[in-house]
Amino acid sequence: MRTAIAFAALMCSLAATVEAQPDHVDARQVCQIKAAIRWRESAWPASTCERVAHALNETPDPRQMLAVAIVESDLRERAQRVTVLADGRLARDLGLLAVRCVSDPEAKESDRCTNGAARGLYAFELLDPVVNVRTAAAVLATHGGRLDGYNGCVERKGRRCAYAKRI
Repeated sequence: MRTAIAFAALMCSLAATVEAQPDHVDARQVCQIKAAIRWRESAWPASTCERVAHALNETPDPRQMLAVAIVESDLRERAQRVTVLADGRLARDLGLLAVRCVSDPEAKESDRCTNGAARGLYAFELLDPVVNVRTAAAVLATHGGRLDGYNGCVERKGRRCAYAKRI
């Protein structure tokens, strides 16, 4: 139900500007969608919505990135999921777009990401919405812009992953 409401809010908001700028997301839209999805939380200040919208608009497909942020975190910039990998390293999916940061808790710099586009960043940096959007765009680019590759989903026996359908 919540997903359906969020999707309806997204579509209404985006439809309002389709004729003006079809590939653009504005700060007002970001704030409205955030308020519709996370209505129990305090709203973002206008400056945060502007920063997020600007970062989204720097990506090849701002609306797609916004949709990924809705699916991955319900637009929670401090969202975190932690998984302990078989080798003892931590895999954390962080921020608006759930960017994966793999780190070794035994390493000297145990909070530094060692994987892909996040390599060299500290985990806390990925909680900044702008850094998160830019890093997620880099991750998506490494998969040729395909959403199926974004969340680690791999095609098996000719069956496509359902992830892209949710976006």
